[in-house]
Amino acid sequence: MTSLANRPTPRLIAIYTLALFLAACGAAPPKPDEPKVVEPEPEPDPGLIEEQTALPASEHASLFNEVERALAAFDHLLATATLVPLESLELTTNDRQYLEYLQASIAYQQGEVTRSREQLDRLSGQVLHPGVRYRVLESQRQHLALTTDYLGGASVNLELARRYPDSAPQARQALWQNLARMDRAQRLSALRQPLDAELRGYIELADIADAGGRPVDSAQLVAWQSDNAQHPAASRLPAGLDGLEAPRTASRAVLILPLSGRLGVAGRAVRDGYLAAYYQGRGSEAVDGGLTVLDRTRYSDSREAYQAALALGADLIIGPLSKTAVADLAMLPQRPVTVLALNRLDTAIPAAGSPLLQLSLSPEDEVARVAELAFGSGARRALLVRPEGEWGDKVERALRERFQPLGGVVASAAVYRDPEGYSSGIEGALGIPDSKQRAQELRAYLGVNLEFTARRRYDIDAVFLLTRNSAQARAIKPLLAYHYAGDLPVWGISSSYSGGADQRDRDLSGLRLVEMPWLLENRAGLQQTLEGSGDSGAAYKRLNALGAEAYLVQRRLGQLDYGAEALIPGHTGLLRLDPAQRLLREPSPAKFDGDAIRRSF
Repeated sequence: MTSLANRPTPRLIAIYTLALFLAACGAAPPKPDEPKVVEPEPEPDPGLIEEQTALPASEHASLFNEVERALAAFDHLLATATLVPLESLELTTNDRQYLEYLQASIAYQQGEVTRSREQLDRLSGQVLHPGVRYRVLESQRQHLALTTDYLGGASVNLELARRYPDSAPQARQALWQNLARMDRAQRLSALRQPLDAELRGYIELADIADAGGRPVDSAQLVAWQSDNAQHPAASRLPAGLDGLEAPRTASRAVLILPLSGRLGVAGRAVRDGYLAAYYQGRGSEAVDGGLTVLDRTRYSDSREAYQAALALGADLIIGPLSKTAVADLAMLPQRPVTVLALNRLDTAIPAAGSPLLQLSLSPEDEVARVAELAFGSGARRALLVRPEGEWGDKVERALRERFQPLGGVVASAAVYRDPEGYSSGIEGALGIPDSKQRAQELRAYLGVNLEFTARRRYDIDAVFLLTRNSAQARAIKPLLAYHYAGDLPVWGISSSYSGGADQRDRDLSGLRLVEMPWLLENRAGLQQTLEGSGDSGAAYKRLNALGAEAYLVQRRLGQLDYGAEALIPGHTGLLRLDPAQRLLREPSPAKFDGDAIRRSF
C-alpha cells in the first residue's frame, strides 16, 4: 500500500510497512471485471394473482368492501361500526372466517397486536377458502416484518410461496430478509429445532451468507448447492449470492479520506477500520493489486483526488467522507471508475458512467427501523422528543415518513434547545399544564383545597426519544417518569448509546433502540486489532465499523449487480441497494438492561 497519509497509528505500523512493500513489488493491476448484466426475477402476473386470491362469493360483499376501505384509510372506528350488523347473523363458514379476519385487522390497527396475532393464528389452523387464507397469510407476513420474530416471519413467507406460486418471488425475498436479520446465535438456535426441510436449507444458506462480517467463502456456496440440489434456492441463489461464486472484486482500491485538518480524526478512524478488515480478509483474495490511501486535504477538491486515484490505476475508489466532497464527485461529467462514497446525498445523482454508490451512517435509516419496530409492538399515537435545529428536523421528518404510512400518528412533540428546556418541553407535550390548570379552576369553583395529582394526556402509547448524544438521552429519559409517563415504552436510536460501558447508562434502562452489529456482537478479530489504534469514543468505533463495512462491500460488489434483490449482512447493519445507488442500512434491535445494552430478539 502506498500512503500519502500523515503518520499511522502505532498498532497499525506493521500493517502499513507490509502494505508499502506489496505496493512497491506488485505488478500492474489487471483490467477490472465488467459488471454482469443480471436478468431480474420475472414479474408475477397481477391478473393471475388476483384470480388465485379472489374472495368467495358473499351476499355481504358490499359491506365487507366498505370495511376494507375503512381499514385502508386507518379508520378502525368506522370499520368496527360497519361490522356490527353482521355479528348477530347466521353466516356461512367463509363469511364467518372472513369476518374474524377483519376483526383481527381492526384489533391490529387499534394497537392490540397480541390479540390480533392470536386470532390470525387460530384462523390459519382452520380449513380456509384460498382467498381468505391469502389475506390471513399476508397480514401475518406484514405484521411479523415489523417484529423480531424472524423465524415466524420466514415460516409464513414460505407458506405463501408454496400456496400462491405467482407470489413466490416476493415471498421468498421476504423470507430471506427475515433470515438475514438473524444473528448467528439465533440461526444456530433455530437449527436445533424441528424444522421444515426447505426452511432448514434456507437457514443453513443464510449462515454461510452472513459470515459474521467476513467475506463469504464462495466454495461453501457451491458446496451448499451440491448438497441441496433439489432446494428451490439451488438454481438461483437468493439476495444476489450468485454474484459471489465468481467474485467481481476490485483488485486495486484507492481510499480518498481526510487524514488531517478538521475531519482528520474521522478519516483516520475509517482508514483504520478498513485496514483491519482488509488484512483480515486479504488472505482469500484471488488478485490483489495493492492499496493506496490518499489524504483528501492535500488536494484542492475531491475531483482532483479522484483524478490522482485514476492515475494510480484504481479500479475502485472508496471515499470521500464529507457530503460536500461526495457532491463534488457526483457532478463529474464522467466517472470511469466506480466510487463507493462514505456519505449520502439528499438529491439524485446525474448519470456519469460508473456508479457512485453511497454508504453512510445516516440516522434516517435508524429512525425508519425504530418506527417499524415501535408500530409492530403496538405503538399508534406517539410523543416525539427531539432537539431543535437541522438534525432534529431531519430525524422528525424521517420518523413521520415511515411511521405515518404504517398508520401511526405523532400526537405531540417536545422540541428542546438546551438542557433548561428538557423538563418544560416534556411537561407541555404531555399536557401536564392543562391538567394543573383544570385543578386550579376546580378549586376556585368549589372553594376548597382539593387533593390533586396531575395527569398526562391519555392518548399517547409510546415515546420516540431522538437525541443527539447519550448525555441528552440520560438526562431526558428519567424526566418522562417524573412527568407521569414512566409506563410508556421509549424508543431511541444509536446516538443514545455512548458506545461503551458506562454506569450512568442505568438511567436508560428499558430504552429500546437500534444499534449496529459491530457494537452488539463479538467481532473480536477486527475489534482487537483496532483496540488502542487511535482516538477512543463511540464516534470513533462507529467510523471504524464504516471503514470495515467499505471493505466488505468491496468484496461483495458482485451482489450489487442484482440491485434491490441484494442483501448484505454487514458490520453497520443489513445493507440493501435502492434505485438511487444508496446502500440503505437496517441496524439491529437492542435494549438497555440496567446500564448494559443487549441485542433484543
